[in-house]
Formats: sequence, structure tokens, C-alpha cells
Amino acid sequence: MPGIDRDVDGMENGSSHFKAEENHMKHVRAWMVGGTVLALAGLVWVTGQGFAGDDEKEKAQHAQILKIAAALKTNKAEGIKMAAAMAKKVEFLEGVMHGFKPRKRGGFGVGKDAGVITPDGIELKINQMQRDGITATALGKEAGALEDLAYITAAIGEVTKHFENKDFGKGKKTKKDWIEHSDRMIEGSLKLAAAAKAKGAADIKSAAKYINDSCNACHSTFRE
Repeated sequence: MPGIDRDVDGMENGSSHFKAEENHMKHVRAWMVGGTVLALAGLVWVTGQGFAGDDEKEKAQHAQILKIAAALKTNKAEGIKMAAAMAKKVEFLEGVMHGFKPRKRGGFGVGKDAGVITPDGIELKINQMQRDGITATALGKEAGALEDLAYITAAIGEVTKHFENKDFGKGKKTKKDWIEHSDRMIEGSLKLAAAAKAKGAADIKSAAKYINDSCNACHSTFRE
């Protein structure tokens, strides 16, 4: 997942986790926000013509992520099983990670309706909460949406954890570290879900930072 501050403020290279995925797609995709080229989680992207199949595949992946998120909320073991099965079928993690980008760019968004909660993108929202926290008034309105956001993030983390990265074994890029970083992302996401359910503003900020820190730690190893 996202190394939230750095990704939003302008990561200039390809996906930190997924060099192979980037190499596969970089000749047909430009990643931009306000003129800044982005990478991880594909926060904003413009795709070339002729890739409708990719769009449909991504939609199917996002639909499955929502199912996994729902399972993690009610039956964690089943959710993990579903994520592992999905990871075996995913060739590139790009489409999965695109769920973090703003709703208007094809991401899940935050909440059921567009524009009600801002920013309306998972990565941007986590970035905001770890930086600024959340007011009691906002939390009263957004708690349910934030809990859903957290389970979606956990679901993406579980798929990532079980994904066989082609860079394993190259330099310091070990499967052990990949799993540890993914586990921390998942742990932070579940902490965020619990904090949102309990409407604990301080715990929400702490959990958002935990997610961010786990991603930054992963980037220190897996980002080229």
C-alpha cells in the first residue's frame, strides 16, 4: 500500500513494490496529479487507448476486494482464505492498488456517495488523518465510512501479502520482509477499523500513522 505522504506529494518513479508490473505497463500509461508523476497505488492515471480489457479486469478485482473486506469484517479466516486465492490469480498488483486512488479516478473512494467525504480517496484520506487527525464532528459523520475504508485497506493488504512478487531474492528484497511489511499494513488497517467503530479520534490518527509507517518501511527495501 501506499507510503502515503511521499506518494501524494510526488513519487517520481514506478511502483515501489512492483517493478515488474511497472516495466510491463510503463510504455502505455502516464501517472499524473497536477503534473507530478505518481506511482504506488496509481493514485491518478491516464490509460492509453485499446485497454478496455484492463478496465474490466480491474473492476472485477475491485469487486473481489470488496467481498474480501466484507469477509474480514465478519469472518477473518474466510477473508484471508479469499485473499490468498485471489493473489494466485493476479498477474500484476497494479489494478488492485488502484483502489486507493480517488473515486473519480476509478478508486473505491470514501463512503457510499461521491463527494460527501473529502478527500474522496482512500490513500488521500489516510494521509489526511495521519497528518491532521479528525474532529469529533467529522468522526460522528464519517465513522462508518472510515471503518469500511479500513477493511478495504486490510483486504488489499492481505492480497498483497499473498502475492508472489517477481523481485523476491533480488538484493535485499526478501519474501520475509514483504510479508512482515504487509502484516503491519493489515494490523494498522484493523486498528483503524476498531478505532472508527469505537469513534476514538486519537486512535484513528495513530492507526493511520501506523499504516503510513508500514508502507514507508516497505519502500525502503522494495522501492528502486
